[in-house]
Amino acid sequence: MPQSILDIMPEASTGTVQVTDPLNFWDGKRVKPKQEKNAEPVFEPATGRVLCQMIPCGEDEVNQAIKSAHAAYLKWSKMAGMERARVMLEVARIIRERRENIAKLEVVNNGKTITEALVDIDIAWQCIEYYAGMAGTLAGQHVQLPGGSFAYTRREALGVCVGIGAWNYPFQIASWKSAPALACGNAMVFKPSPMTPVTAVILAEIYKEAGVPDGLFCVVQGGAETGTLLCHHPMVAKVSFTGSVPTGKKVMEMSSKGVKPVTLELGGKSPLIIFKDCELENAVKGALMANFLTQGQVCCNGTRVYVQREIMPQFLAEVVKRTKAIPVGDPLLEGTRMGALISKPHLEKVLGFVSQAKKEGAKVLCGGEPFVPSDPKLKGGYFMSPCVLDDCRDDMTCVKEEIFGPVMSVLPFDTEEEVLQRANDTTFGLASGVFTRDISRAHRVAENLEAGTCFINNYNISPVEVPFGGYKMSGFGRENGQVTIEYYSQLKTVVVEMGDRSEKNTDRIPHCFQDASFYFDSVDREVLQPAVVDVSSLACSVSSTMQQREEKQLETSVESLASRVAHVKNALHSFIYKLENEYERLTWPQVLDNFALLSGQLNTINKLLKNEKTPSFRNQVIIPLLLSPDRDEDLAKLTEQRVPVFSHEIVPDYLRTKPDPEVEEQEKQLSAEATRIGPEVAQKQIQTLNKLCSNLLEKLNNPREDRDAESAAIRQNKPSFNPADTNALVGAVAFGKGLSKCRPPGQVAPGHPGQGPMMSGGPTLQQVTIGGGSSQQAGIGGPVAPQQQGQPGRRPGELGKMPSSIKTNIKSASGSMHPYNR
Repeated sequence: MPQSILDIMPEASTGTVQVTDPLNFWDGKRVKPKQEKNAEPVFEPATGRVLCQMIPCGEDEVNQAIKSAHAAYLKWSKMAGMERARVMLEVARIIRERRENIAKLEVVNNGKTITEALVDIDIAWQCIEYYAGMAGTLAGQHVQLPGGSFAYTRREALGVCVGIGAWNYPFQIASWKSAPALACGNAMVFKPSPMTPVTAVILAEIYKEAGVPDGLFCVVQGGAETGTLLCHHPMVAKVSFTGSVPTGKKVMEMSSKGVKPVTLELGGKSPLIIFKDCELENAVKGALMANFLTQGQVCCNGTRVYVQREIMPQFLAEVVKRTKAIPVGDPLLEGTRMGALISKPHLEKVLGFVSQAKKEGAKVLCGGEPFVPSDPKLKGGYFMSPCVLDDCRDDMTCVKEEIFGPVMSVLPFDTEEEVLQRANDTTFGLASGVFTRDISRAHRVAENLEAGTCFINNYNISPVEVPFGGYKMSGFGRENGQVTIEYYSQLKTVVVEMGDRSEKNTDRIPHCFQDASFYFDSVDREVLQPAVVDVSSLACSVSSTMQQREEKQLETSVESLASRVAHVKNALHSFIYKLENEYERLTWPQVLDNFALLSGQLNTINKLLKNEKTPSFRNQVIIPLLLSPDRDEDLAKLTEQRVPVFSHEIVPDYLRTKPDPEVEEQEKQLSAEATRIGPEVAQKQIQTLNKLCSNLLEKLNNPREDRDAESAAIRQNKPSFNPADTNALVGAVAFGKGLSKCRPPGQVAPGHPGQGPMMSGGPTLQQVTIGGGSSQQAGIGGPVAPQQQGQPGRRPGELGKMPSSIKTNIKSASGSMHPYNR
């Protein structure tokens, strides 16, 4: 049984433990890999013997683990924060009860002393307990808006998060990453270091025992290939990595391909500054803690020790004496203060740094050699004596590069300004420390040190309540503390309209929606019959139509959509008419918001239609082009895609499965007619639109004294628009891409009404859109000038069809002027 490993730990001693159980965990149980190829031996650092075999997970295993985690996430994220908190508190309780056994197994796998391992396990359960307390407090913000409306934010889970751990704190890092992730409602797939695979699966079993859904915390074993699979997996929402800078860069690069947020806790070469006014004994203890904790294998260790020149001799004498007295040996013995390094290759690497330092001129005051304990069973262990280097310079390899071993480099300094410059002259920025009795200096130095953490008169103190993370190449993001919640959650904004839109309660309608209903000409073009279009009802109808289409009720939806298109277009016609003739009663928020509402509905319908798999449909939609220097290039692109600029009215025939020769012939005739009369119609549109735009801009830039305060406030907070500037014109009127240019291909004959600055890129808007109503056979409509008196088919003031793709730019323009966004 999985628990049997912990059961035998009370009697276990160094060199006696053998791990045979599977080390992967998902679906609530340990999982044996399908294939046992590419197995890697895992060594016990204190003895050098093989502890177990680590079999890396392949693509199938990674997929299984992530799917298991995702299924658990769907359940866990729906639980209340207090429900999650109760389960996490149970996890903390179980770890606390089994701390000694877990710590022993950690020592066997990692090589650190039992004294340190017990502290690591305590920090682990404290971290889980801390975030259990936060799980029930996660909340958003409420923002009151005008007219009784309001907005609020929701802090929501990300999904499946990946944690990639390091070998120096296997159990603690797994807890540090999983606790905030689970508190926020996420699931986690954790990959421990291939050198320390044993204790992470113990944490997974404890989560299972405490009552989390099966799969909420999964463990997959492996090296670089497994990590790559995790970072690239499409179901992974976030990656949190602890390790070296080069590997961290690769993790960030891989995660960026899926735009996954990452937290990176990378290496360091931290400065420890000791001023002459310090309490010397405390400073010496701090230097030992900053360099020899966990055999020096701590990323935030203060391995660059800057000592003010006046106290250098005393400091060196005391620190060398204390370093020589550090007991090195069996890590499971309570009297041991330094255990074994993680592996033989790493031991050789650290010893190589010491040799290089001697070649570059450093002086070894003590240690820096392989250490062989007297116990015979430890002769194959990876031990070395702690080392202190003197006569170091800032340009030495031992001072610039992270050694990750028990090697202290001591450097003298004279002034505060000097040491700050030297301390910050590094690509790392994980931690720093200062020892002084001068409280003002302490805070001043802490402010100017470029590091994520600064210790004052102590070092390597890591309470779970405070954030931990680095500057510069030491990474970004934080672990521990309240701020970590932000790295494992995402924020959603919800805006709520509470106004009653009934006619009986118009006084409660927010200002921006007061004109959400418009009078428009009915479909019967012979008789003027005003009627009211309610935009929200229209939106509901569109939603209903979409649902009908999903249920494949195509015939009904086609008729309904065609009707909705006609209604919205007519409403837009009358709104243009209203802008020209009734502008005195309108303010900019009314103009922009109402226009956005109606055009947005038309855009929704057209998008709905466009989703059908009908290649011919693109020939029947409005093709707007933005008036710009690139218009010819844009037109050429559309021509290459066989999308004609001029087209006829959208009719239900577009869904026919077989080509209709009659319709195709009609399209050809309409296209020819459009080419013939297009420039003339476009010119009329230009004249009407320019007049409208000029009137609106003039009123915006020159508001009357009696105009309501809101319009004046808008003008005060926005720059004045220049009607001669095309971009300002487009933005101010908020027509954007919808009222953009569209001209027929080919040259325009000299003297033709379509020739001149209006058609050649001047500061105007041009648009030729699809056809008119039932009485307009040519089918070329758009916001054109009213027909001459006596001409059939169009009443005075009727401006024709409005483009359907206004929504994109109108939202950005109206948003900038909206009273909520000022």
